[in-house]
Amino acid sequence: MNRESNICKKSESLTEVSRGKFCRSCGKTKEKESFNKCRSKSDGLQSSCKTCQRLRNKRYIKSELGLKTRSEYYKSPAAKQSMKQSRIKYKQSEKGKRSKKRYYLNHKDLHRAIGEQQKMSGKKRAYGKVQTAIRNGRLKRMNICSICLTQTKTDMHHYHGYDDDKALMVIELCRKCHGREHATPLRLFL
Repeated sequence: MNRESNICKKSESLTEVSRGKFCRSCGKTKEKESFNKCRSKSDGLQSSCKTCQRLRNKRYIKSELGLKTRSEYYKSPAAKQSMKQSRIKYKQSEKGKRSKKRYYLNHKDLHRAIGEQQKMSGKKRAYGKVQTAIRNGRLKRMNICSICLTQTKTDMHHYHGYDDDKALMVIELCRKCHGREHATPLRLFL
C-alpha cells in the first residue's frame, strides 16, 4: 500500500508538471517554459518563474551586498580573464560576426578607412612621425622659438604641410608665434 501511494504521488506530480507548474513567488500556475532549468530539483525546474527570478536578481544587484559583491568580482584577475575570453569567443561566433558587420554597415561614415594609417588624418600621422623622430634622436628639440628667439616650450610647426614625404620638415615655434603663423602665415621658411 505504501508503494502504491508513492506511485500515485509521482504520477500526480508528473501530470501537474505536464499541465504547468506553480510559482512559489507569485503564486500563479504557469507553463513549463516559464521556468528556468535546475538539475537539483525533482522536476528539473526552479521553484520560481523566470519573471520572478529576474525581479529577485534585479533587487539583489541594486542592494548594497550585490553592488559590493559585483565590484569585488570584476576587480579579480579571474573575472578579467573570463570577460576577455568571452569577448574573443563572441567575436569569433557567427552572431558576433553578424553584429560587427551590421555595426559597420550602419556606421559607414565613421569607419570608411580600413587600415590604421588611413583612419588617421595627415596631420595626426605627421605629428606621430615627428614624435617618433624626436624619440629616436633624428630630430632634437632646442626649445627656442625660430621667430621671436625666446627660450620656452615650443611646438613643432609643419611649414610645408602634412604630406608623408614632408612630415619631418618642421621648425620650432612658441605657442604665441605658432598661433600667429596658422592665422596669417608669414611664409619665412619656404
